[in-house]
Amino acid sequence: MLLGVAAYCETQMVVGYGDILKRLEVVTTYLLVG
Repeated sequence: MLLGVAAYCETQMVVGYGDILKRLEVVTTYLLVG
């Protein structure tokens, strides 16, 4: 049970990190173009 929760949290963290990177990329592109 605990392993499942830990794996779920880790997956959510990785997904969240990827989302943050995508947002940073969009913001950086917007600033460079703008």
